[in-house]
Parts: sequence; structure tokens; C-alpha cells
Amino acid sequence: MDLTLDEFSKWMTILNKKINTHIEYLNRLGDNFNDPECGNKLLHALNQITNYLNCNDDYNLTSALNQTSIIFSNENNPLCSLLGTAFLQMSKRSVDTREIGELLNAATLSIPDNNKMMKDIWLLLTNTVKNNELSPKVINETIKNVSDQKNQISDYLNQEKLNHICPNVIVSGYIFLSLFETEEA
Repeated sequence: MDLTLDEFSKWMTILNKKINTHIEYLNRLGDNFNDPECGNKLLHALNQITNYLNCNDDYNLTSALNQTSIIFSNENNPLCSLLGTAFLQMSKRSVDTREIGELLNAATLSIPDNNKMMKDIWLLLTNTVKNNELSPKVINETIKNVSDQKNQISDYLNQEKLNHICPNVIVSGYIFLSLFETEEA
């Protein structure tokens, strides 16, 4: 599927609504990782992104992805920085293709290896997008399976179990769920 500018705008609008609905939950999750403003910063960036997309009509998909990258990167937040880099890579790739699987693949490759759970989720879900198999059930199962694998590794290494879900994992789920809802609309 090719990503159009209109679909990208809908995607970011749906994501903004999801983050707004779950902002307190994300802040609580972030607090477990010394990032109690995680949800607030993400929502602030998404408000700016949707405002930009709704108020400007002199841009194309590449420039919209690039502006999204800049807005995320301007937030003083680790998750927003990761998303800024991901959307920058999508912007660069969009010069040659609009195929959503290829754009997501470029974004996935930008996620550092030290964010293994997030990267694993993006790799798996990007493949489901490429195979036209993305669904809420697949998204939830992927997040659960990757989180369960992390707990099994912690058990094997005699480390403390992952008692707190990382906001990066949950937000990744919201990103792909929003994409799914955009495609279904």
C-alpha cells in the first residue's frame, strides 16, 4: 500500500487521539523509567504535528514526514527522539517510494539495538504490514510475545523480571494500531 499525504495526516490524527486518551497511563509507565512526562511530551509533539498537517497545504508527504521528525526531535524526551529519527528515515525513503512497508522498514532500521524490544516489535509488525496482515490481534500478540521473551531472558539470566512495560513498547503498539485504523477508514 502506498502512503498518501491524506492517509499520513489521518494516521497522525488517530495516533494523537490515542495518546490523549492514554496520557496518564503513559506518564505512569514513564515514571518507572525516570520519564514521568513521557505521555505529556508525546502529546505535545503530536498536537504540533496535527496542527501543522491541518493548517498547511503547501507540503507533500516527504516534507510532512520531515516536519514530523523535526517536531518529535525538538521534544526533550528519549521516546520522541527515537520517533524523530524514525520519521526522518521515513522522510528520506519517501523520496523514492511511498510504499508503507518500505517506509516503516527504513524507520525500523533507525531504532538502536539497545532498544531491543521496540526494534523487535517494529520488525515484526513491519513485516505484517508488508504481508497485508496487520490487525489489532496481531499487534497485541506481538507486544505480548516480545514482552514475554524479555521476561524469559530475565529469568534465564537471573535478572529481575520486567515488572513494568516500557512506554516505547506501548506507544509502538499505538502507532501500528493507528496505522491499521487509518487503512480501515
